[in-house]
Amino acid sequence: GVDGYFSLHVILTGSGTGKFEYLCSNDPGTANASGNFVVPTVVGGSTAADIVTSHTVTSGPSSDGIALYEFLPVTCRYMKIRMSETGIANSITVTAWLGVQ
Repeated sequence: GVDGYFSLHVILTGSGTGKFEYLCSNDPGTANASGNFVVPTVVGGSTAADIVTSHTVTSGPSSDGIALYEFLPVTCRYMKIRMSETGIANSITVTAWLGVQ
């Protein structure tokens, strides 16, 4: 299951903007399928899935597109990371590593 402290190390190149979020599932059938993942909702009704909403080539402590984001997901059985380019037609190349403690 998903429980603990997480970090996402991101390297981005290109002219676009990346958004990273996590999706969760407790459905046992999810392990071997792509369905049944949802954006988690926390107490009060707000969503908790955003890891970072606006990562660009100038993000990070050295403004070089490299950053490490810490996040604490809700407890669930399965989790996946979704990355989307939010700049409409701008291309990006992303390399990312997930750390779990």
